[in-house]
Amino acid sequence: MKLAEALSIRADLQRKVLQLKERILRNAKIQVDEKPAEDPNELLGELEQASKELVVLVKKINQTNNTLKFDKDNTMADILTEREQLASLRDLHRELAKQATVSQDRYKKLEIKFMPAVDVKNIQKLADGYAKQFRELDVKIQALNWTEDLID
Repeated sequence: MKLAEALSIRADLQRKVLQLKERILRNAKIQVDEKPAEDPNELLGELEQASKELVVLVKKINQTNNTLKFDKDNTMADILTEREQLASLRDLHRELAKQATVSQDRYKKLEIKFMPAVDVKNIQKLADGYAKQFRELDVKIQALNWTEDLID
């Protein structure tokens, strides 16, 4: 199985676990003499099985990422960490630019006037740069995911 396929299955299992949790909670309490729409005990069994499958798969993915060479200096795990950092910086700068953009409705001169504490244009430019770096790195990661096999 290719690493990309395993990642897709992982995403499906993660969604399934979340959906099972929601279904269990929706059926956790019923009126006296009523039956739940779904048996929460059966759902708990399904959740436990899906969780076990997810753990096994995540371990294999992690092992693969830790051994797979991305380039001469980095493993896939190293590059995934860098990508996560780029995403974090991108998101921070976007939010900072959004919060610093002053739009205010002043009706009287006595009302408080706000101004940005940062250069919004520069912050947005940095956010765009981080977004571009993220996209470029992500494309390389995705390409490698489709060529490499998952370690068993």
